[in-house]
Amino acid sequence: MRTSPLDSDGDGLSDHDETHRHGTDPRRYDTDGDGLGDGIELGLADLDADPSTTTDPLDPDSDGDGALDGFNGTDPCEDCNNNGLVDADESSPTAPEAFIAFRPGFNLFAYPSAVPADHGDCRGLAAALGGFDGAIRSISRLNPATGAFDLCDADGGDFAIVAGEGVLIESGAAPSQVWPWTPTCPQRTLSLGQQLVGHPATPRDLTCFAWIEAQAPGLVSAIQRLDTRTGRFESCAMAEPGGGTPGAAGIDYPIRAGQGYLFHANAAGPLVLPGCP
Repeated sequence: MRTSPLDSDGDGLSDHDETHRHGTDPRRYDTDGDGLGDGIELGLADLDADPSTTTDPLDPDSDGDGALDGFNGTDPCEDCNNNGLVDADESSPTAPEAFIAFRPGFNLFAYPSAVPADHGDCRGLAAALGGFDGAIRSISRLNPATGAFDLCDADGGDFAIVAGEGVLIESGAAPSQVWPWTPTCPQRTLSLGQQLVGHPATPRDLTCFAWIEAQAPGLVSAIQRLDTRTGRFESCAMAEPGGGTPGAAGIDYPIRAGQGYLFHANAAGPLVLPGCP
């Protein structure tokens, strides 16, 4: 039986090809830190809306214009507004908007803006994505008070959708949405244990390790994202081997608006959102 090549960082390139063909880092989604994933820079057709325009995954400023490939504030650039979507697919390449594409199966989602009234609860969000009788099978939230998931599906259940709080969406199809938005910076306090979190206003260079390090020392031990291609969680963590100095472990993936992340908090404390005032 043949298996898919290992892609540790989820950038669309196998670890073997990154190491032996491209010279990119198989453990970093964005090797050169310019805001574009390695697979997008190399023009992979299933990731890049315009594969004919490629950039160098080892050079953060491929055209030498003094600006990062992924965000240079002018047109043309591949991702002018740093929302993770190559601009050819956007309705307005320079306006802030969040493109959210769901894969069949489970997806972690966090609303990327102030939540409109008609999306303010689980059933409203499901309707916006095609409804429980269409694309969406269920939506769940991790209740920090109980540590259990609250379920909302065709049979019942409901809860509020809150900006900056992640939810788990089970999709039976591949719906997508584009939300124009003004990024919000909600105040949130982490609880001890696990909770689903989003960042509605991500800086272009924010990565998982940097987000952990921005928190109060020792507050967050790990952040996980769900790789929708494999259905597996990917983790970055601050480990203390042998009780010594904390060190980074895992995959340093980029943080994107609209995605939900599973935080592991060692105590209660305020959540820091880098890039927010």
